[in-house]
Amino acid sequence: MNKTGYTMMIAALLLAMPPLALAADKCPAELSEAKTMLKKATASAPPRQLAGARKQDVQAPRTPSQDVQAPRTPSQDVQAPRSSQDVQAPRTPSQDVQAPRTQAAAKTSPEDKARLDKVRKLISESEAACKKGDMALSTSKATEAMGLMK
Repeated sequence: MNKTGYTMMIAALLLAMPPLALAADKCPAELSEAKTMLKKATASAPPRQLAGARKQDVQAPRTPSQDVQAPRTPSQDVQAPRSSQDVQAPRTPSQDVQAPRTQAAAKTSPEDKARLDKVRKLISESEAACKKGDMALSTSKATEAMGLMK
């Protein structure tokens, strides 16, 4: 065979083989359902709670009788001397920044966190199995993850 014959044979083989990228596109529907359910479950918690952020201190609201600056008159100084009265209320570490919007967002229990971690692991294993082409394992891992979220 000459060069043209080899080139044509290689081209025919490449066209006959299915692309490897399509294998990942054919993952089980259960995997996408499990991902959607996990996204909904984690979206109900506020982002600061998911990130483990600390609570912020809050400034007390000012009352009409509590002036921050004395009124200006020609015979007085520009600003009244500060008295022993605090302009800002003392901060306490247990003071909440904002009330939880929903009961689900109030606090995530350690059991719920452990369950969500297990779900994430199962989804990751399902994706890995899908990439390897093991659709039965991928489906079973995704189904198990969905069962934990119900």
